[in-house]
Amino acid sequence: EKIVISGKITGNKTVNQNVEVYILYDGARMVQTTQTDADGAFSIEWMPYLSQSGHFVVGACYQGENLMEEMASFNVYGLKRSSNDYITCEAIVGEPYTGNMSFENPGVLDLTNVTVQLLSAPDYCDVQFNMPSTIKGGEKVALGYIINANAATTTNTWEQVKARVTTNEGVSLDVLLYVFARNAVATLYPSTQKIKTTMVKGQSREYSMTITNTGKGNTGTITLSLPNWMTSVSGTTLASLNESETTTIVLRFTPNDEMYLNIPVTGSMAINCENGNGVVVNYDITPVSETVGTLI
Repeated sequence: EKIVISGKITGNKTVNQNVEVYILYDGARMVQTTQTDADGAFSIEWMPYLSQSGHFVVGACYQGENLMEEMASFNVYGLKRSSNDYITCEAIVGEPYTGNMSFENPGVLDLTNVTVQLLSAPDYCDVQFNMPSTIKGGEKVALGYIINANAATTTNTWEQVKARVTTNEGVSLDVLLYVFARNAVATLYPSTQKIKTTMVKGQSREYSMTITNTGKGNTGTITLSLPNWMTSVSGTTLASLNESETTTIVLRFTPNDEMYLNIPVTGSMAINCENGNGVVVNYDITPVSETVGTLI
């Protein structure tokens, strides 16, 4: 909305005088120059930028006088997000995704009857908002949201949720969230990230470790990818694990003729699953000998 600022000069120099009408806002001094009429009166129209809201100080002076004192003031209602970062929501199908974003009332006047209207959302999403009905001047509040996805996103891109915040004072602010829904997947977590041990040349040695599903989904079939001198007592194909379930893997190390005593054999083994994130376990295993001799 346009703001009309008018005034009048009294004194000796009043007719056809250049006047600086200044507006002080957020540490900045904005100036618009005009000229008085035969009665010493002047008037300007000023329109704030879209992002400007809050308390404004107004004054006027002769050109070049550079005054900054307050002669009048006005307030512009407004609402803004505390951050300009994108809001991304990676939801799991069947599991509520909760979050919040921060808003500020930059003015000194209260905003009342604050409401949030959902403008659009993907068909597979149910979105709910929660925000205080009143935001006091200078106050920062949180807009909470809950996203319930009943199906996974079918594209490879984030989809938009659009909402609009309005108040009785005429403030309107559009909000944009980016959502991507996935089916629940498994995450395998080993009891050790690196196997560091020894094995006796000419013998087999068994080594136990556990694998836990720390993800939200079922793993499906679990498979092991091992070097040729390493086997699994329970086989390289394991039964599926549900969320938080654990299984034990018993590995058998059998050194071969290509390995040298006291020189570590290093590498990695893979533990994969059908539905989720597998894991790599590194190993550092040293062939040793229990044969003894006599020094003469």
